[in-house]
Amino acid sequence: MASIASVEVKQQPELDKTTGEKVTDHVKIESVVRTTPRDKAQELLNTSQNENNTAVESQRGMASTGLPHTVKNRRSQSAGLAPDEPDTPLDELRFRPFVLKPWFLFLVITFNIIIISLLIVLCIKPKFELLNEWAYFVLQIFPTVIGTITTATLEAVITALSRITPFMRCARPDGDAAATSILLPYVPLLGPINSIRSGNWILFWANFILWLGYPVLGLKAALLSASIDDGVAEVTNWTLYALLTAYVIITVFIACVVIFLERHPTGLREGWDTVDIADHLVLFRKSDFLDKFEGSCVATKESMGEVFAGMKVKLGFWPQEGDGGRWFGFREVEPGESRGCILALGMMC
Repeated sequence: MASIASVEVKQQPELDKTTGEKVTDHVKIESVVRTTPRDKAQELLNTSQNENNTAVESQRGMASTGLPHTVKNRRSQSAGLAPDEPDTPLDELRFRPFVLKPWFLFLVITFNIIIISLLIVLCIKPKFELLNEWAYFVLQIFPTVIGTITTATLEAVITALSRITPFMRCARPDGDAAATSILLPYVPLLGPINSIRSGNWILFWANFILWLGYPVLGLKAALLSASIDDGVAEVTNWTLYALLTAYVIITVFIACVVIFLERHPTGLREGWDTVDIADHLVLFRKSDFLDKFEGSCVATKESMGEVFAGMKVKLGFWPQEGDGGRWFGFREVEPGESRGCILALGMMC
């Protein structure tokens, strides 16, 4: 800003033509006479702010057209409870529950390899002496504890994998059919028949692996027969071979889960997991197909499957109308044959 100063200019006296008297007039002129350093700094600050505002408006224009952003989202943002700012980077949608994190799965594989190694040692030496009475109690308790850990860990991994599978399917580049993703009962575990119909082959095998894990607890208890009187412990051969086979199959399955999760994004934002109904509902708050659920409160499961069979949905970030932001959730990407709501089609129980 420039300071305004008043300058008094004194003119030469002139004679009045009518009276002949001298006339002296003092004229005040207002003009810009000087600019201080502080004023120059303020002008530079205003110019910088105007340039920043122009850049932000340009980014908002890109977001409103749906152009993708390429970097991860800040972890401080919630799961889309509030619209994202246009300059907020995006998540990669690869968050995993605790039991599906890479370090945990590798820990499970390492644990199973150690057990396999011990079983191989017992194959080589099926009979050994007990040093004292404490060794007898350890042999009676230790196998059961190991079997319990194996069964509980395997069930936790499979349940978590089934729980996030519909989000993984909808996070694909082309999305997935509603009938094979959000409308199937993935909790606690998708059954083998539905797994075949929907093409979830890893969950199909998970059903059999889980049932294979349950007998491990009983087999572990029958692995060793020890006599405290004779001081000798002996391995039951058929139990040993059954356990060895079971642990090899379980270890291979866990390795397949690691590879599967590395190749597919989970569809979940960083630091956010779908553990309750509110976490699910927030993904539908701005979906463009909610009107089709009208009447579903009294509809049957079969009728809903028929209505939404052709609808394709995708989980991801979408441009927000009006403010140029983004929202995260489900959206229909290919209408298919489903155009009416359940109530309009009359499919009620």
